[in-house]
Amino acid sequence: MSKGIVGALLVGLFAVAFLIAGCGGGDETTSLTRAQFVKQANTICKRQEERRENIIRKAIAGQDQTKLLPLAKREEVVVETVPPYEAMAEELDALGAPEGDEQKVETIVAEMEKAAKSVRSDPKTALETTTQFQEASNLATRYGLAECAI
Repeated sequence: MSKGIVGALLVGLFAVAFLIAGCGGGDETTSLTRAQFVKQANTICKRQEERRENIIRKAIAGQDQTKLLPLAKREEVVVETVPPYEAMAEELDALGAPEGDEQKVETIVAEMEKAAKSVRSDPKTALETTTQFQEASNLATRYGLAECAI
């Protein structure tokens, strides 16, 4: 057989396999174990926290480190660090909580979303304190999500 025919057959087989996998009862999904969830969630949070740190590094690159950035610039940087934090919450939510832990994970995500909203609405306060993140961080830490705590 020629490579083109083999390739076409493989594509066709994958398409059929995909369709078959997509069919059936939607209730047959298996949730992650708590250990799997914690591992994957910590990976998500670490990646998003690195994004936040990169935003800060970029903002202060080339700046005189003995002087503070102007208040408006610092507020702007704080707001720029919110999307990775929001992505963290969204990705945790999409990960799917382990069976029996749905409420705990939903609460963590809700507190993260609340913190992000608070920072967006009052970036100046976020420059002075991290209390907006406290509840989400406490809940995440108690659940084993050390990388998700700020």
